[in-house]
Amino acid sequence: MRKRLQNIVAESGLTLPIVALYTGIVWLLAGMATHHWWIQFAVLGVSAYLFVEMNNSNALIRVRNRMVGSTFLVISSAPCFMFESLSGSLFMLCILISLLFLFQSYQEEENARPIFYGYLFIGLASLIWIDILYFVPLLWILNYSLLQSLSIRTWMASVIGLVTPYWFLTPWVLFQRAFEPLANHFSALTDFQFPIPILSLSIGQILPFILTLIIALTGIIHFLLKSYEDRIRIRMLYLFFAWTGLFATAFLLFQPQHYDYLMRILIICACPFVAHFFTLTHSKLSNSFFVVVIVLFLLTTVANLMAPYIPAIQESIQ
Repeated sequence: MRKRLQNIVAESGLTLPIVALYTGIVWLLAGMATHHWWIQFAVLGVSAYLFVEMNNSNALIRVRNRMVGSTFLVISSAPCFMFESLSGSLFMLCILISLLFLFQSYQEEENARPIFYGYLFIGLASLIWIDILYFVPLLWILNYSLLQSLSIRTWMASVIGLVTPYWFLTPWVLFQRAFEPLANHFSALTDFQFPIPILSLSIGQILPFILTLIIALTGIIHFLLKSYEDRIRIRMLYLFFAWTGLFATAFLLFQPQHYDYLMRILIICACPFVAHFFTLTHSKLSNSFFVVVIVLFLLTTVANLMAPYIPAIQESIQ
C-alpha cells in the first residue's frame, strides 16, 4: 500500500523531535522567557512524555509511532493564551497520571491499588478545580462498564483516593483556621452562570476548540467504523476517551467560563483518536484532510500569538 504524507509523518522517528522543537519555538514566541513560564513548559514536557508512555504501555495504535505525543503537542500549542496558567498545567498533568493508573486497572476487580492512585490524582486535580468532581460518577460508570474494574472493594478504594488529599489538607486548615477558603472552594460546585455565557469566549478560544472538536469527532467516527480491527481492550480504552471527551465538551458548552480546564480535558481525549485516524488511514481524502488540519492549526497558533499585538497595531494605524 502506497504511503502518503500523513503515513510518512506518523511513522517517522523524527516527527516527535521536530514537533517538540516547534512547540519550544511557539512557547518562546508567546513570551516564555519574558514571563518565566519555565515550570509550565516543563510540565507540558512531562505530560507529553506520559502520553508517549500511555501509548507504549497500552498499544493505543497498533503501528509503532510517536503520533499520540506529537498530536498532543501540536494541539496544545494552538491555545497559547493558556501557557501562563500553572494551575491548568498541573491539572492536566494530574488527569494524565490518573488515566495511566485507571487504564492499569482493566479487568482487575480485586486490585485496588491502581484505582486508589487513579482517583487520588483526581482528588489532587480537584484541589485545583473542584468541578472535576462532576466527572467522578461518569468515571465510576466507565470503570464498571468499560474497564470492568469496579467492585465494592475498588469503589471504596476510589472514594478513599478522592478524599486523601483533603485528609492531608485538614490539619493545615484546622491549624490556620482557614475554614472560609475551604468552604468557598466547595461552594464553587454550585456556581453556575445563567444565562449560559457563550459570548464570553473570544475568537482565539473558539477556534482551537472548534478545530479540536472537529478532528476528535472525525477520529471517533473512523474508530467506531474500524474498531473491529483493534483488540477489545483497546476499544474499551478509546470508548473511555470518547465518553470523557464528550462530557467535557458538553460541560464547556454549558459553562464556558471553565474553558481553561475543560479544554485541557478535551485535548487529552482527542489526541488518541486524531493519532489513530491519521496513522491508520491511507486515502487521498484523509491525506488532504491531514494537510488542511496542519495548516489550520498553524494559522490558529499564529493568530493567537499575534492577538496581544493587534490592539497596538490598530492604534498605530489610526
